Amino acid sequence: EVPRVIMITSALPAEGKTIIASNLAISIAKGEDQYVLLVECDLRKPSMFNLFKYPPSKGVVDILEGNANVSDCLIKTPIDKLTILPAAKEAPVNPSELLESKSMKSLIKEVSERYSDRFIIIDTPPIQATVDPKIIADHVEGIIFVTRYRYTRTTDFKMALNTLPREKIMGIVLNAVDVMPAQKFKYRKYSYHKYY
Repeated sequence: EVPRVIMITSALPAEGKTIIASNLAISIAKGEDQYVLLVECDLRKPSMFNLFKYPPSKGVVDILEGNANVSDCLIKTPIDKLTILPAAKEAPVNPSELLESKSMKSLIKEVSERYSDRFIIIDTPPIQATVDPKIIADHVEGIIFVTRYRYTRTTDFKMALNTLPREKIMGIVLNAVDVMPAQKFKYRKYSYHKYY
């Protein structure tokens, strides 16, 4: 069975995980009969409003604090079948406490049951910056790990990867690959099929 509740994370800040999460959500929503809820759980640095051009809005923080319902916070996007649940108008003082609370587990359970016809894509903070992704990893079905080409050190990559449940890792996205070096090589003309 295809995992439907998927979190996107990375080892370090600035690896492009929010853009990857957003692009994944858009591409799924553009498929046939696939609905997507994109949940922003990077409570420290909400940035999705910049990508999708909506004003900073109440969201996950308000729900976890008991000041709003999920339906109060949903934002429709210009992309048909893609809805966003933003993080917050501004970063809370206690993001880890909020995400560690039973309310977070309840929130993921609620959206996955209420919107059982859609994929839930959860954008989380980088692993080296906070414990938040490790908390959320317990409540999702799949994990996609983003790493940036020529940016992330092997030690940071391995350390971050080892903190996640291996059986849930669906794949690793190598982001911002420089294609220029590959273009410098001249390949001889011969066919590969005779070696198979």
